[in-house]
Amino acid sequence: MVIVSPLITFIKEGLILLHGLFVFLTILLLTFLFSPIYVYRWCVLKYVKCFHNSKFGKPIGSLSSLFAIELNPKFPASLTPKSGMGMKVVVDGHLTLSEFSDLLHKNWFGNKEQSSQYPEVMQYVEQFCGVMFWRPDPNFKVENHMKQLELKGSTEKEIEEELSLFSEELLNKPFPQKRSPWVGYVVNNYKNERLQKESKTGELSILIFRLHHTLADGFSILYAAIEGLLETPLQDINLPSAKEMGMKSLSDKIEFWLSFPIRFLRDLSEYSRGALGKKTGLHREDDNFPSWTLIGRPSTPISVEKVRITKEKLGVSFTAVVLSALAAGMGKTLKRKGKEVEKLLTYIPIPLPGHPKEFSNHATIVSFPLPTAAELDPVVRVKKMEAILKLAKRSTTPLMFLLLMKTIGSLFPFLIDLLGRNKVIPTGVSNFPGPGLEFNVNGKQAMEVEFCAGTLQGVTGVGFQVLSYKNSLRFSTVVDNQVMCKKEVEQMVAYVVEEFDKLYKLSI
Repeated sequence: MVIVSPLITFIKEGLILLHGLFVFLTILLLTFLFSPIYVYRWCVLKYVKCFHNSKFGKPIGSLSSLFAIELNPKFPASLTPKSGMGMKVVVDGHLTLSEFSDLLHKNWFGNKEQSSQYPEVMQYVEQFCGVMFWRPDPNFKVENHMKQLELKGSTEKEIEEELSLFSEELLNKPFPQKRSPWVGYVVNNYKNERLQKESKTGELSILIFRLHHTLADGFSILYAAIEGLLETPLQDINLPSAKEMGMKSLSDKIEFWLSFPIRFLRDLSEYSRGALGKKTGLHREDDNFPSWTLIGRPSTPISVEKVRITKEKLGVSFTAVVLSALAAGMGKTLKRKGKEVEKLLTYIPIPLPGHPKEFSNHATIVSFPLPTAAELDPVVRVKKMEAILKLAKRSTTPLMFLLLMKTIGSLFPFLIDLLGRNKVIPTGVSNFPGPGLEFNVNGKQAMEVEFCAGTLQGVTGVGFQVLSYKNSLRFSTVVDNQVMCKKEVEQMVAYVVEEFDKLYKLSI
C-alpha cells in the first residue's frame, strides 16, 4: 500500500503533464494553421501604412481586438456589451461642463501646436479588409462626448439609487457607431452627508466617465485620467520583482526556470479541463442569451487603515485580506442559493513590463482559486488566501493567457468572436491601488474615486473592481442577472463588508 500510493500519484501527475503537452502541441498546430491569416494581416497593415496612412489611425492591436468586436455592428456582442468601464470622481466644488471641456481640449485633444497623446478619443473603430483600425472621426465634436446630467432625486438615498441605475445603464447600453467609445458626464449639486462634512466649499460635483476596453486597460485609464488629464504624476506600474516572487537566491532562480516547463504544462492542462468541468452558480449559462449587468456597492467605503492593521496583525498581505473578504461574500451567497462550492476560480489583470502611458491594452491575467467555503473561519480563510497568492506569484498562467490572447486576437474578427470568449473562469477581480497623493480636477479636490467594469464576453458572472484612494477602499460589484438578482447582489456586498469587519475584530 505504501508503494502503490506514490505510484498512483506519479502516474496521475504524468497523465496531467501529457495532457498539458497535448494541449500545447494543439495550440502550436492551430497557430501554424492560422499562419496564413497572420501573414495576410501583416500585408494589410503594410498596405494601409503605404497607401491609406492619412485615412486610418493606428491598427487595433491583438489584445484590443478581443474587445473591439463589441464595437462592430456585424456581431451580436455589439448589442450586449460586456467590456465597458466606468469611473466616478466626486469633486469638492462646483464643476462646470465648459471648464471640464477646456481641460479635455488642453490635455487630451491637443491643438494646432501640439498633437494629442490620446488620438483614439477622436477616432472610431472600423474594419478594413478583415483588420480593425482606428479611424479619425471627421465629425468629432466634444458635445457628442461631454454632457450635463441632471439628477431628479431630492434626498441622498434617491440620488444614490438614481446614480446606481445610471451606472448600470452605461455599462449595458451599446456604444454609438462611428464615434469614439467614450463619454463623460458632469453632475452638480450632489448630496452626500458624509462627504459634505469634509467639504471645504459646501458643494459637491461628480465627474462620470464611460469608456470601452478597446481604448485601453484599467492601468492606462488611470494614467490617462489622473496623470494625463489631471496632471498629477503617478509612479510607474511594475510587475512583482524576483524577491517578491520568492526568488531571493541564485538557487531559487535556477529552480524557478528549471521547473517552469512542468508548471506551464500543468497549468495548461488544468485550464483546458476547466472548460469541460462542472459549472458553478456564478457561471453565465449562455454567452448569447440576452443579459443585463447589475452593479452593487457598499454605502460607505472600507477603511484602508483597518485593512492595514488586519494584515499586519495576521501576518498576511493587503491583497490577501481583500480577496479573502470577496471570497467569503461569494461563498456565503452561493450557500444561500443552495450552490455552495469549496473554491472558485478567479482572474486578476496584471500589467506587462514597460506599460505605456498612452492608451493601450498592455496586460495579461493571472488565474488562481479563491477559498469560498461558507463556514470557513475568517482567519483560516485569509491564511489560505495568502498561501494561494504565494503560489500564484510563480504561476505560468500570465504567459499562458498572453500567448492565447495574442494568438486569437490577431485573427479575423469572426474568429475572434468565436474563439475569444472566456469559457472557464466564473469570477474576476481588478485591483487598482490609487495614488498616495491627492489630486485635483481643475483646482478642485477629488474627494472620492470609484471604478467599475463589465464582466467581458464569456462565462464570467461576477466581477469585483477594487480601488483605494486616500484613506478609503471602494469596491464595485458587477453581476450578470443570469446568476443573481439585485437583492442577492446587495446581500453579497453586505457579506463582503461583514467579512472585513470580522477580520479586523479578530486581528485586534
